[in-house]
Amino acid sequence: MVFTFLLILVSVISSCTPLTGAEAPTISVPQSTKAPQPGQFSPPVLSLPSSVPAPDISSALSNQARVVRVIDGDTIEVDISGKVYRVRYIGIDTPEYDYSRPDVASLAEKATNANTALVGNKVVRLERDVSETDRYGRLLRYVYVGDLFVNAELVKLGWAEIYSYPPDTKYDGLFANLQREAINAGVGRWATPPANTSVPATTQPANPVQSSVQPAPNSEISLQIVSVTTPAKRGSSATLVARSVPGAYCAITVYYKSGPSTASGLYDKVADGSGNVSWTWTVGTNTTPGSWLIEVKATSGGKTVSETTHFTVQ
Repeated sequence: MVFTFLLILVSVISSCTPLTGAEAPTISVPQSTKAPQPGQFSPPVLSLPSSVPAPDISSALSNQARVVRVIDGDTIEVDISGKVYRVRYIGIDTPEYDYSRPDVASLAEKATNANTALVGNKVVRLERDVSETDRYGRLLRYVYVGDLFVNAELVKLGWAEIYSYPPDTKYDGLFANLQREAINAGVGRWATPPANTSVPATTQPANPVQSSVQPAPNSEISLQIVSVTTPAKRGSSATLVARSVPGAYCAITVYYKSGPSTASGLYDKVADGSGNVSWTWTVGTNTTPGSWLIEVKATSGGKTVSETTHFTVQ
């Protein structure tokens, strides 16, 4: 009896002995679950699919902004959602500060003051045309204060002149009409200088500063059409180059079957320091083919001359 009990006890103790050597099973830990060693951890790299588009700045920018600084007559700085952007008005140009020329500096100051009165420290609405920015990184915009179109107002007041920035030409026609009205009214930069100044008084507008040319006093007015694109296909661009006297005020009219063209680019200009002036416009896709009249006029010293030519539309 005792012997049987001892035999059972020995069997139980033997069954509880841990296995060693070849008899012990091996547990393999998968490599991906091993704890990293100090200094060996590399965070995962998140790769975005190549089809994800780059952010569009125009969709990220609000069209509402507050003016924080007026740079000059056609440039401001605005705050949009806590970030400051420089904005260049589209379609117009005002005199730059040139202290070597007191007359130009005076016009620049007046244009800046006019712009400040319109937008200074005000909430404005910004309208984009085609381009987002210019080559200097400035936002290109039409600017509004309430219902007031600031770009147009500066032209109407005579402190800005039209200056086309293709492809941003949405309101070029409006600006051209307002400039003609300002010139006829003799307001702003187009005002006739007082008789006691050194600048000869004329019935014609002062020369826009962008050309940095003043009309030559007592000069004989002349005009020559140098070249014109012909033939021109419908939907393509045409260019006319003319030569007059420096500072001459020049206008062009293209007559189609339907009447005078209203194409963007056919606005009044001022001849440069060499007397050169040119216009480029797009021939409408619905323009009737044929030979059409072009008339160019130049005015200086109270005298006006005109020249005509024809170009063919195919």
